[in-house]
Amino acid sequence: MSNWHRITNLDESNQLQWFQASEEVYELLFPANYREPWQNFKAYILDTEKRRKRESILDPEDFYYVAVADGITCGMIFFTVYASEHLAFVSYMGVRKAIGDYRIHSRTVMKMLAEMIEEIDVQVNKANCEGFLFELEAVYPEDLDLRRKATQCLTTRQRAVVERIRTTDAFQRRGARKLMWVNYYQPKLKWDWNFPEERMHLMFAPSGSTRSRAREKITLTKSQVKRYVRFVYLTFYWEGYEASEKGSHRGTKLQRWKSYLEELYKSAVEALPNEVSMQPVDLAVSRPPVFISYRDEDKKLAQLAHEYLESLGFPVLYWGKNSRQSVGNRVWPTIYNWMNHSKFILILVTSNPLAEGQLNEAKYMHEHNYFCREDKIVLPIIVGWRVHPPSRREWIPTDLIYNKRPRAKFHQAMEEVADRIQKL
Repeated sequence: MSNWHRITNLDESNQLQWFQASEEVYELLFPANYREPWQNFKAYILDTEKRRKRESILDPEDFYYVAVADGITCGMIFFTVYASEHLAFVSYMGVRKAIGDYRIHSRTVMKMLAEMIEEIDVQVNKANCEGFLFELEAVYPEDLDLRRKATQCLTTRQRAVVERIRTTDAFQRRGARKLMWVNYYQPKLKWDWNFPEERMHLMFAPSGSTRSRAREKITLTKSQVKRYVRFVYLTFYWEGYEASEKGSHRGTKLQRWKSYLEELYKSAVEALPNEVSMQPVDLAVSRPPVFISYRDEDKKLAQLAHEYLESLGFPVLYWGKNSRQSVGNRVWPTIYNWMNHSKFILILVTSNPLAEGQLNEAKYMHEHNYFCREDKIVLPIIVGWRVHPPSRREWIPTDLIYNKRPRAKFHQAMEEVADRIQKL
């Protein structure tokens, strides 16, 4: 890699200089709540090289690289390969387009990103890994619009967002995809109840042996995905806590972390179907809003639909999610306002006749001609074999295409709906 240098010896002057300069890149690329103390990287490098002197094969093995252009350190990667697990985890990666007054051309940045991914591939394949995982923070519609602004008009945070989007683009072209239906949160980096977990996408990039399928739809088994998620929480993060906890109460603290990680893991895989699709995170366009109509007893289904659609970039509106922001407002005017601002209306039908709240929403759709307007698309899902489409007197046309599925295949129904609305 012409621009990249692996840091292995901090006693060597050039390597020490590059490593120290990478601290600024690290802080510019990643917000404080997404990063661990920078000095930890020094400990990882020293530990890896210390073990290398006494062990012929390292497992796990840490890799820290910096990118240097015209003598300026402008990028960094940190990833860990677990040969015994046949998996790797990429913790941090990116190239900073601007460092002070220094600017790198966009084509050079993309070349450096490609070189970075190539080096990860080399190490992953050398260890015979199935692929590598990494986290991706949520990208919002306003973030996508930032790419059209001149660099000098962006704040430090906005530049970091744009560069993270650019890095993700490069990884997705390589074949990285989001593991769908995983309710993933990045663990706390320190024990502080006021420091929340961050909701993120968990991404997986298959190894070179399966990369030819990257453009096709890839489906993994439930057990595969559970193993990947467990690896992230209970191998990668767990080992990080083991290495960082010190002092007389270390055993108690580690037990607390272990219980915490096990709870995160259980929550993350709770809603997995038997087959889990991998989907790209759309970083090209902002999506139109979706309103979800459901009855109170079906709040869990609404949450599943919300999490799935939101992970694909669709803003989602429904009372169970947005009611807190509407405290003090009248319920029905608020709901009707959400419906007016939504392109798609998803109706979850689990009873006939409709529940009273859904009946009010159906009346409103009928009065405002939702079923015939080009700017509104109504998508009912009939959940449960015994449920029939609501009758005409409930103002939902009987000629709508109903997606009918048993509860056990609700995930499949949502994937079909998502495929449809992504093409519209």
